[in-house]
Amino acid sequence: NFMETLNAAGLGTTDISRLLGVSRTAVSNWQRRRSTPHSMIKDKLTELVRKSEILLEAGKLPIKCPRNERCGRLRKLLAPHSTVARGSK
Repeated sequence: NFMETLNAAGLGTTDISRLLGVSRTAVSNWQRRRSTPHSMIKDKLTELVRKSEILLEAGKLPIKCPRNERCGRLRKLLAPHSTVARGSK
């Protein structure tokens, strides 16, 4: 399950929604299996999961920082590896 990987990486609902440019409600619905990601988001989500796995294995995730700094640090961490860090939110 992709949500298990993202949770293991320390990514919360808000982090995922900001990185992918979707609502927190959408991510919450994926977590609860009430819906599945839209086809337009699936490529970005797949990339986020893949890069999260790589960073988890490298010991770079999860990161420990205050909530208000988390998304910025995640974007910087993911930037050299991925286009995911360019979410619209």
